[in-house]
Amino acid sequence: TPLGNRVLGHVHVRNREHRAPRIAGSPGGLIWGRSGQPNPSGKMVRILATADWQMGMRGNLSRRGREHLAKARVAAIERIIEVAEDEGVDVILAAGDLFEFPHVSDDVTNSVARALHNTKIEIHAIPGNHDLYGPGTVWTSEQFRNLTRFKLHTVEEGEKVKRVEIKENVFLHSIPVTNKFDMEDQDEYLEEVSDGTNIVMAHAHDLCHLDFSDSEHERDCKLPIDSGKIIKKGYSLIVL
Repeated sequence: TPLGNRVLGHVHVRNREHRAPRIAGSPGGLIWGRSGQPNPSGKMVRILATADWQMGMRGNLSRRGREHLAKARVAAIERIIEVAEDEGVDVILAAGDLFEFPHVSDDVTNSVARALHNTKIEIHAIPGNHDLYGPGTVWTSEQFRNLTRFKLHTVEEGEKVKRVEIKENVFLHSIPVTNKFDMEDQDEYLEEVSDGTNIVMAHAHDLCHLDFSDSEHERDCKLPIDSGKIIKKGYSLIVL
C-alpha cells in the first residue's frame, strides 16, 4: 500500500531468523540486517512498519484535489490496520511524518483518530521533521490522547533515544525528531546491545542507501543515519 511514495512492509522476527522486504527510502523505507542475539522466549514477533502518511498535505492541489487526497490516505490507513489484523501483527511501527504539519485541522485530526480508534494492535510512533512534538500540536490533541493503543515516543530534554520493551525480551529504541536541522549522525545516539532482540525506529536518511549531504532533496533537513553501523552495534532491525 503506497502512501505518499513511501512503502509499507512487514517483518517477522524469530530468534535468529529475520524476514523482510529490503526497502530503502529517505525516510519512509524499511531496512533489515543480520540478527542480533536470539530472543530467549522463542516467540515470533510480527511487525508492520509504515511511515510518511503526510496527512494534511496541501501541495498545489485544488480544494477538491486535497479532499480527494485526504480520503484516499485515510482509506490507506484503514487498509494498513486491516492488513495488520489479518496478518496477526503484534505491533505497528510508524516512523514519523504521519502529518504534514505539527498543527492540522480538526477534520484531519478526527479522520486519522477515527481510522486508528478501533484497532486492538498497539501502534508505536515517533514525530518526524514535518510533525514535531510540542504543546498545542496534533500529538497533544484530545483525539490522540484518547487513543489508548497509540503510543507516541518522545524524549526529555537532553535525551535522544526512548527504549521500550514491546514484547517479552524485544526492545524498541526510538529516535524521535526533535530538531529538523539536526546534522549529527543518529546512529551515534545508540549504544551497543547484546541482550534480547533490539529494533531501531527513526526518521532519517540512510547513508548506506545514498549520501544526501549534497542533495537538493529536503535541503534544510538531512537527519543522517548509517544502518550499517547500527547493525554492527547488535541491532536486528531498523525501521525508517
